[in-house]
Amino acid sequence: QKQHHAPISNMAPSSDDEDVRGEMRYRGTKPRDLDFLAKNGKRNGVVETKSGLQYKVVRSNPDGQKPGPKTPCRVHYRGMLTDGNEFDSTYRKASPVILRPDQVVP
Repeated sequence: QKQHHAPISNMAPSSDDEDVRGEMRYRGTKPRDLDFLAKNGKRNGVVETKSGLQYKVVRSNPDGQKPGPKTPCRVHYRGMLTDGNEFDSTYRKASPVILRPDQVVP
């Protein structure tokens, strides 16, 4: 079965203009993937960065503190393609990793 997903290099915005339409931001992305991104972006709690990265915070620090860009954080994450295939997961490894936000979120 052939997988359809955009290469990461094509996922970056093609312009600094904040009014850039999704089709321009994800140049080279398949229509099916654009549909997924549009629907996923409307899900409750999903946040989209300027680069087009979509994420959802499942559980945050109970005391409300938020890390700065260079603050080491212990996190679990699951990376998935728009077709639902998981390409990386700390849950499978049963151990969170320590990363700084500026290392992973553009």
